Amino acid sequence: MSVFVRKVRHLETFAEVAVSRKSSDPLFQDAINMLIRLLVEETSNHSDEFDSHAYEALHAVENDLARKLTIAALAIEAGMAKSPFARCFRRMMNEPPIQYVIRRRREEAKRQIQQPTLPIEEIAINLGYSDFSFFRELFRKRLGYTAESLRENRNFWSHPFQLSKLSTAAI
Repeated sequence: MSVFVRKVRHLETFAEVAVSRKSSDPLFQDAINMLIRLLVEETSNHSDEFDSHAYEALHAVENDLARKLTIAALAIEAGMAKSPFARCFRRMMNEPPIQYVIRRRREEAKRQIQQPTLPIEEIAINLGYSDFSFFRELFRKRLGYTAESLRENRNFWSHPFQLSKLSTAAI
């Protein structure tokens, strides 16, 4: 059985807690219980909202966040006209397609910035931001701190509860 999950960021947060703890730790058990609860909730509450056509566009976004995406391009990926696609995607993901793309780029930027292997300029380019100064300013405006400060303080920001608070900000 396949399960379509909309609340991926919640699952990621609890999964991070679970993998960072020993199985005897009460936080591990709580995280596993929350993961199961979220999966059951998603399965029972949203199974009728899954659309295989819109999922094709979602898959395209996830596979290439750097690509210049428009509603028209995503509708083509889905094999649908623009308006029905936009409605279907919003119903399935609980947000408009372009907002989804922006949120996913933001989440991926935060994740990659916390890894010291890539220069921040390269991360910006890999996520579709050809103008690095625009990326830096957008990051600072939306989150209240710079990408460089996130990297410097990654141990603080990588705490699962901090990540869940940050995931509500938009870039």
